[in-house]
Amino acid sequence: MPAPFTLANLVAGASRIRFLDVMIGTVLGMASIVVVLAVFGYQLLEVRKRPGAGSIALTGLLLLVPFGIAFVVNGIVKRRRLKR
Repeated sequence: MPAPFTLANLVAGASRIRFLDVMIGTVLGMASIVVVLAVFGYQLLEVRKRPGAGSIALTGLLLLVPFGIAFVVNGIVKRRRLKR
């Protein structure tokens, strides 16, 4: 479960994290979830309008996209940490 913005901002301000890094992380984190929710919501409406095997399969695939992105980003972060 993600930390509330207030707590995350407090920790970022008290630590040595650069402001630009905090802003980039916030924008990337918020933009990604907004895009995923918008696309998924649109697809759910399509399933409701025209139920079929293809639209239901696409909806299931869209459910897997955030997990795939998280898996890839997690691997990148782990590799960068091991290099340090």
